[in-house]
Amino acid sequence: MTEYFETCSKKGRGMAQRSLDLIEAMRTEAKAAQPITGRGIGYKLFAAGLIPSIRDGKIIKGPSAMCGAAKNVHGHHKDYAQPLKVAWLCAKCHQRIHAAFPELGANTMTTKAETGIGGTGHMPLNIKEAMMMAENPKVKVVPDDTAPDMANEQNGQAKPNPFAPESLRLDLNVAEGLGVKKVVATIPVRKPGNQDFVRVHPSPDFRLPVALIELKDDREVYLVRPHIARDIPGEYFAATMYTAINRAGVVFLWHVRLPGTDGRQLTWHTSAAEAAEAAMKGWVRVKADMSLGAYVWWEASSTIPEPTWPKDLTFERMLEIAFKNGRLVESLDHPVLKQLRGEA
Repeated sequence: MTEYFETCSKKGRGMAQRSLDLIEAMRTEAKAAQPITGRGIGYKLFAAGLIPSIRDGKIIKGPSAMCGAAKNVHGHHKDYAQPLKVAWLCAKCHQRIHAAFPELGANTMTTKAETGIGGTGHMPLNIKEAMMMAENPKVKVVPDDTAPDMANEQNGQAKPNPFAPESLRLDLNVAEGLGVKKVVATIPVRKPGNQDFVRVHPSPDFRLPVALIELKDDREVYLVRPHIARDIPGEYFAATMYTAINRAGVVFLWHVRLPGTDGRQLTWHTSAAEAAEAAMKGWVRVKADMSLGAYVWWEASSTIPEPTWPKDLTFERMLEIAFKNGRLVESLDHPVLKQLRGEA
């Protein structure tokens, strides 16, 4: 019975205990000399113990010990007082066992005449094998993960705290060994933040003069193909697109306006270009000075390590990511141009 109680759920143990008490009372009433009889009593104990154990995965059904069938398998009990001591039999073999040897268990389902010996598709009943099977029933018990905890409680030991720091400590050497790769899915098109120290990629392959349309209310920048820009004078502006990065490793495209078609150079534009040139050589912080009417910048006073540029991210790929989702103007019917013409 110890094995039974250790492999059943708490609810199953309670129901089984009540059934055992009932059986004990009936034993006393029957003067303890007669075997326990009646399917009702046995089935109650069977339902309280074996069924929950099978349902919870603590006991695994096996094939029929007589014919090897794997479907519609029953648990045959020699003694219902030991509900987990069963031999697996298919329905037909189970009926034939009880019909041929009612003394093996009182749960007689059919008579010998009704079932016959050696029915269709089944092996003839081997009396010796049946007797051995009933005397030494087989059951596969799956270890219960809660058994150690139950044993600790029974021995008076406290259950381990699942939040104990040592049980949660991560081995950083293992974590560092996990191969991870940062995926750049978004590249902003913007100016440097007022409080950011930034660097600009020094290679000419990572900067480009382009035509842009900026919707300031929407804070959106559109890249315009040159042949479209020629047809929309006054709607776009020329700018140099620089590849920049901040100390947090965020890559972004910094657009600095170029002189207009009239050749005028505004202090805002020239100072921004000078700051970008300085950022190719060292870390700088750029800020707009409204009273001066220009951008000012500061160089880092301490030594900051060189930036780590994404090795597998080309400038072409950066443009593709930055201007995805319809922000590349390739025709005069583009929604942003319709909006500027008042057509949308």
